[in-house]
Amino acid sequence: KEGCPVLAYDQDESVIKVLRTQAQQRHAPLILTDWTALCVSGTSIQGQTFDYQALHGLTIHMAGIYQVYNAAAAVQAALLLEKGGIPIRPEAIYDGLRAARWPGRFEIIKNKPVVIVDGAHNPGGAAALAKSIETYFKGRKLIGVMGVFADKDYVHILERLLPYFKTLYTHCPKNARGLASNELAAAAKAAALRKGLNVRIIDGGQTEDACKMAFDEAEEEDVIAAFGSLSTVKTVSETFKALKKEGDMYDR
Repeated sequence: KEGCPVLAYDQDESVIKVLRTQAQQRHAPLILTDWTALCVSGTSIQGQTFDYQALHGLTIHMAGIYQVYNAAAAVQAALLLEKGGIPIRPEAIYDGLRAARWPGRFEIIKNKPVVIVDGAHNPGGAAALAKSIETYFKGRKLIGVMGVFADKDYVHILERLLPYFKTLYTHCPKNARGLASNELAAAAKAAALRKGLNVRIIDGGQTEDACKMAFDEAEEEDVIAAFGSLSTVKTVSETFKALKKEGDMYDR
């Protein structure tokens, strides 16, 4: 908007260049998030603690490394609003971050085994999921559950994430755009062959069936990552939450 301040998440220079050009044309001050002012002091699948600018000990109950950066951008926006005359107490920033939830984005829904639901449905989402897997679950056995729309770049997603899994169960989202489970399984086998990966690929059929098969395979210390489409988050989450193992005492 003409003359209206713009806050942008500092990112690839090609993106910033476009924003900077448009902001200049509209005489709109462009403010970028300052990653040198961000310091992460703790991160786990239960949450993360960080400092940003003059605010220390900020906490979010969301995993995923990128969530800290998202939160910092939100803090920056609140500070800019406060500077612009909208009173926002620091306590409100702390409380808002603690209360924030993002269902279906590296969401931990069970603990034994750990079950992650992530709506990663494009190469960028796959890269973010891969980074979080490397951060939190290095050395653990991972089982994947994947369903995608046929118009997505699922080959790129497979090539990015297959190296982390011992087994991948495919399924078809309940949507007219859903890619058939057997087609996704074939694409996964081809990708694994190209990359020389020893991944067991199983056509899981229906979403609920794929989730159940993955859960049956998983031991208590394993990790299941269900990803590929935001449209399946509700079904996947409800299915896994209903599943129990003998002696299961606690689920998130």
